[in-house]
Amino acid sequence: MGKFESYEGRSQAERQAEKQSRPQGESPLLLRLLFLGVVVMLGIMAYVVLKEASSDAPENLTIRENTYIAGVNVSGLTQEQALKLLREAYPPLRQPATNELGEATEPMLSRLYANSNLSIRVYTLADGFRPYQTTYPTPDAEPQTRIGEEYHLERTIQLPASHVELMLNLNAVVELAYSYGREVEVDHSDRVDVPLQTCLQFNESYVRDVLRINAEELHMEGSEGSVVAGKTLLTNEDGTGKEVDCLVVTFGSVGRKMDEEALYASILDAYSRSTFVVDYYCEETVPTALDLDALYAEYQCTAPVDATCDPVTFAITDEVAGFGFTMEEAITACMETENGIVTLPLRELPAAISRADLEAKLFRDVLGSYNSPHVYNPPRTKNLELASKAINGTILLPGQEFSFNKIVGERTAEKGYGEAGVYVGGRTENQLGGGVCQVASTIYYCCLKADLKITERYEHQYTPSYVPWGMDATIYWGALDYRFVNSTAYPIRIDAWVEGGYVKVRLIGTETKDYTVQLDYGIVDEEKAEEKTIYIHPAMKNYNKFKNYKHGETIQTAYDGYKVKTYMYKYNADGKLISTTLVNTSKYDRRDKEIAYILDPNKPMDEQIAELENPTEPTEPPTEPPTEPPTEPTTEPTTEQTTEPTTEPTTESTPTEPPTESTEPEGNQ
Repeated sequence: MGKFESYEGRSQAERQAEKQSRPQGESPLLLRLLFLGVVVMLGIMAYVVLKEASSDAPENLTIRENTYIAGVNVSGLTQEQALKLLREAYPPLRQPATNELGEATEPMLSRLYANSNLSIRVYTLADGFRPYQTTYPTPDAEPQTRIGEEYHLERTIQLPASHVELMLNLNAVVELAYSYGREVEVDHSDRVDVPLQTCLQFNESYVRDVLRINAEELHMEGSEGSVVAGKTLLTNEDGTGKEVDCLVVTFGSVGRKMDEEALYASILDAYSRSTFVVDYYCEETVPTALDLDALYAEYQCTAPVDATCDPVTFAITDEVAGFGFTMEEAITACMETENGIVTLPLRELPAAISRADLEAKLFRDVLGSYNSPHVYNPPRTKNLELASKAINGTILLPGQEFSFNKIVGERTAEKGYGEAGVYVGGRTENQLGGGVCQVASTIYYCCLKADLKITERYEHQYTPSYVPWGMDATIYWGALDYRFVNSTAYPIRIDAWVEGGYVKVRLIGTETKDYTVQLDYGIVDEEKAEEKTIYIHPAMKNYNKFKNYKHGETIQTAYDGYKVKTYMYKYNADGKLISTTLVNTSKYDRRDKEIAYILDPNKPMDEQIAELENPTEPTEPPTEPPTEPPTEPTTEPTTEQTTEPTTEPTTESTPTEPPTESTEPEGNQ
């Protein structure tokens, strides 16, 4: 057969040789592929069997956990159980018709929320919109920035249940609850409300009509503002008119829209969750707020500059006129506009205070004056003179603060201050600068008369003798100061000097008050001082401190303790009282009088004191003291004298209430 000879026609040897020449491994590969296919087939069959088996498990025939239908918890129930529970909560309107097999031929409908009306609270921003902004302080002290952070309730829309006629398809919603979370992944770790949208039947046209009507009423077309140049007529003080350039500002308006579809979806969602309040925030666009600062700069507005007095040279500068509009008038116009249009004149702005005004008004009036008497004491008088000289001629510009310690400085021997009485721990001691409190007190009294702003003041430890009670001011270097502010519109000069046994102070400035001030005080508490005997004997403690006193001599003078309230009374030009104000409450300590009693140094101290304080039988007082009567004056005058404050302020010092009026006690002016 030549080349195409059959296989069977070959010899056995040829067939064997051909078999040996074939490639090895073809049969094992086929076997492997066949085995792999069998394994895959078995796996698929096993998966199907297991899936069918698992679907028959009881837990997979029930509704997932945390599932609610119209507020009813159907977690872990079968469809039949859930349907029964819903029928109890929402009885069907009627028993649905069924076919021969008992299957329902129409939906099982229940009236849903028959007695629950739904409220839609609509919020807007429009009323809170501020159409302008500025960094300038405003009259109402509110931030003048673009408003839009806070909503307010615009209206409440009611959907009565009787009008909505909401009904629920129980069969459909139970099937939906069963499949919810199986066909679509749903997180059941928290409560899940089955969406009822596809299972509800209701008066949709009514709901949409209500939304449409409200959307039309709430709708607003927004606009941006504008600024254009123009002309306006200004009326001068004499009644004549003058045309000037101006800026006509038209504010933008808020745009508002109610998304009916979004709100409709929110209503259906609320019904699904059995909630009957829906909060809806309208979509709004706020126009760009007018930037008054930028407008002020763009039109090169400048504020007028008043004539001033140099605090060092006292030279008066010229006033400088401004131009444009003032921020005060712009803000006021913006706040008061009713139609959203504001006219801002661009004109020359005169200064409030001219050089002529300042020269005519500067230092022309005595705002407050007082002469306080001082006792004869050369070191103390010298201290009063030095402190008054340091203060004399001081000028305070409007708003500037006076500090006694800053102006007078530390009271040192190098400056010429001598030692005079001060209060230390309730006793009188001599220290450098003693007595200068009288200067501070005299200034304080003048400040009260001028009705100036007091920023720091402390009363003395004991009642003063040179100013009315409650009208004194004590100072102490490094601890206590007296400070006040020039709260007038003009400079004030302080004139202070010592003359004829008085410390004299005058506050010279420009009187602008339309009332007069009177001062008075009232005692609200009193504590009488007592007299105590100090027995002096070598065995006593601190004998060296008392050994030079003579029998019957006064060691310490007495002060009664008082609590007083200081009042300021203001009277108009007709003498009518217009206000009464409490200025401060001052607390003055009590100090008992101490009298020296010299004991016999040759007898035991305790025995003598016991005999004196507890005599066994009445005895007549000695006609003569054990030692000679005093021939020298006491270490302290018997009258009350001015002293320095204690090193610590008293508990009641700085006034806690605004100044008030009162009449001045007689004999102090």
